[in-house]
Amino acid sequence: KPRTLGWRADDAFTNAHGFAYDHGSATAYVASYGRGSLAKVDLRNPARDKLPVVATLENDELYSATHASYDAARNLVFVTAAGSHDLGEDADVLRGGHDLLVVDAATMRRTGLLTDWGAGAEPAYPVYCVYDAARALLFASNDARNRLEVVDVGDAARPAVVGEVAAVPELAYVSQLALDAPSNLIIAASQKGDSVAVVDVADAANPKILGSLTSDALDGATGVAYDAARRLAYVASEF
Repeated sequence: KPRTLGWRADDAFTNAHGFAYDHGSATAYVASYGRGSLAKVDLRNPARDKLPVVATLENDELYSATHASYDAARNLVFVTAAGSHDLGEDADVLRGGHDLLVVDAATMRRTGLLTDWGAGAEPAYPVYCVYDAARALLFASNDARNRLEVVDVGDAARPAVVGEVAAVPELAYVSQLALDAPSNLIIAASQKGDSVAVVDVADAANPKILGSLTSDALDGATGVAYDAARRLAYVASEF
């Protein structure tokens, strides 16, 4: 039976949307949408009433931070920050977002920033990301544009979009991605498309949708987990 070992209630976790985990150091990196921050949490002793927040990075670039992925080899955290739903709100509150940050996990300082997502009628709204360590590629959902973006993070100081694919309803507001790295496949759960899609990312510059499933059972699809051995996707739906 599952039970709670430890916890931490803190402003650093206001409307926490996602996190990355470093197994080697038992450290979690928590992206806070409400605070616009990334918190580093020590989980070496998980059975504690107040898990220690080691450090916090908070700035305008992290406005509406949504998710994080971790690169163990380089000790880097990649953070997507969605920003506001429209540029007018950004202008009113003088905030940023609409970007991808590369953060040095040791110092909790930004080492790289991606703001150029290419042309689009709407500002970028990156919500979720997964990292392919073997190819130094980050896959990010750009939900304002119904796109999956492929970002080269080989040079951590200069992340750059190298490929993309857009589709509706298959990629309409993708809430979560799963990666099958050996097969070069991305599985995307589309909240507004009520669907799950499989994307071939073998060619990073030209990702292609191989197929998708839409059904009432996937109404508001928000989460996906993938069992590579059995080639099964488990999808959670909101409605």
